[in-house]
Amino acid sequence: ALTALAQLHIARKAFLQAQELLERALSPELESDGAAKARAYLAYADLHQRHTHDIPAAVAACRKACEARPGWAPAVWRLGILLWVSDEIAEAEATLQSAVKLAPTLAEPLVQLALFTAEENG
Repeated sequence: ALTALAQLHIARKAFLQAQELLERALSPELESDGAAKARAYLAYADLHQRHTHDIPAAVAACRKACEARPGWAPAVWRLGILLWVSDEIAEAEATLQSAVKLAPTLAEPLVQLALFTAEENG
């Protein structure tokens, strides 16, 4: 619930409120499963990307989301995008390919991989 509310705040550009909620969601005192932590870390990545424009912090948050919920395609896909933005092209490509393998019916990672590959070659 905290992460969902934080995501609403991020969408409304109420970044400080979102950060407070995400810090509560990721608090060690709050017991949550891997999926809940992964969603919170992914929202934290979004917050870093949109508000602070701190791409390394967004990458770190995505990595934590992937650790909290291994094999979760949305986190892997998002990590691939952020790695590409960070000019970590080889790792980004491998990460996006992993996202495609994890969720072959999910169009976004495949489309993103195709766009990045076209951009790189073209």
